[in-house]
Amino acid sequence: MDVNGETEREIGDLIHRFYWLVDHGRAAETAEMFSEDARLTYGAGAPTPGDLQGEAVRLAMRQRQDIAGLVTRHIVSNLMLTRRGEDRVDSALLLTVFRSEEPSRDPLPHTVADVEESFVRDAGRWRIERRTISPIFVRA
Repeated sequence: MDVNGETEREIGDLIHRFYWLVDHGRAAETAEMFSEDARLTYGAGAPTPGDLQGEAVRLAMRQRQDIAGLVTRHIVSNLMLTRRGEDRVDSALLLTVFRSEEPSRDPLPHTVADVEESFVRDAGRWRIERRTISPIFVRA
């Protein structure tokens, strides 16, 4: 089933807003973008690999905001959406992350990762139900 223009825009806006908030020191605001039973998986090579679920996902987003000195910029590309039902959409995208905890702010990418997500519409808004971040390239 195809994803219509309105749904494509809403999901795209959610994805881009999520990373913009993280990059601008407002990661705590992303907590509400996840569903009640959301699952977040960071693959091998991520700064903190492992699985989070439910409230732990929202807590991690609030804690991310408190990391002093960390500067990031996330670049999203190659977004593909697939409708899985009236209120379900899956996505796949390529994520390039620039990350620095040093004053030099070295401009080389830190990580290039494949991201697979599932979104569910809950009370009229799309929420992230599942996100798996699989780093492909990681700068040592």
